[in-house]
Amino acid sequence: MQLTLFFYTVTLKIRLTDLKPGQTVDEWYNLLPVNLTTKSDMGALRVSIRYLHEVIMPAKEYSSLKEVVIPLKSYYMY
Repeated sequence: MQLTLFFYTVTLKIRLTDLKPGQTVDEWYNLLPVNLTTKSDMGALRVSIRYLHEVIMPAKEYSSLKEVVIPLKSYYMY
């Protein structure tokens, strides 16, 4: 899995498998030309990135919370 950022003339690819959750990575990444016929050096970009993995519960897990919150909200509306 990788993160690909597209700019006007270049792309930047970062392999998400190289990132450990919660750890900050500060590295230089080579810029790749969008047009593959371009032979010139596109340079590099220094990126400081931190990968966070958050587990979101399915919507059905929130049903009991909605039963409590929605009646309260309508009760306090004028």
